[in-house]
Amino acid sequence: MELTVRPIDVWPDGWRDPGRKRTASPFRSGYQQTLTLLEDELERLDASAYHLQLDVTTFALRKDGRLRADAKVGHPGVILTIDTADKGVLVYRTDQFYSQWHGTESWHVNLRAIALGLEALRKVDRYGLGAGQQYAGFAALPAGRPMGAGMTVDQAAEILGVAPDIHPAVVRKAYLGLAAINHPDAGGDADRFREITEAKDLLLAQGS
Repeated sequence: MELTVRPIDVWPDGWRDPGRKRTASPFRSGYQQTLTLLEDELERLDASAYHLQLDVTTFALRKDGRLRADAKVGHPGVILTIDTADKGVLVYRTDQFYSQWHGTESWHVNLRAIALGLEALRKVDRYGLGAGQQYAGFAALPAGRPMGAGMTVDQAAEILGVAPDIHPAVVRKAYLGLAAINHPDAGGDADRFREITEAKDLLLAQGS
């Protein structure tokens, strides 16, 4: 799976406060190193689906759900939603840091903070200190909407025009076909594009 991006739909309290103080980033690693670390931790969590919410508009996203190379992210905060088999939906969010390094955006360093946090939680679990409970508090966070919130599997399947238990490859193919038509760049409606994206995420999260 590849990390896909969505606009932030529910802003955590205080994130857009103009007086909010942030810490200079202590991280020197590049964005690709962060993605490698994050993908490794997500694999260890046995994640079935995940997405990242950023302060972008729908027009900043490609048809495959990834961020355009020239996209402008307006806020350093990131919200990562992960669907796991044994821990349920986990939501991690932070806008703690800003980047003082040339070529590194502030949201990059906050995503790295989450990746390092996942690594730290796994080590706690490995040494038997948390018995898996260190993840429990994050599952209840009311940050961004979980994938397909308010949508049933049958509704998601109907939106994409597939069977509820169809193979993931068919779900992705159906999604790409609809995305090509409904993406705002193709003259489509942004709300419709978000709906089919959420339908795709929900069906993939169900292991369809």
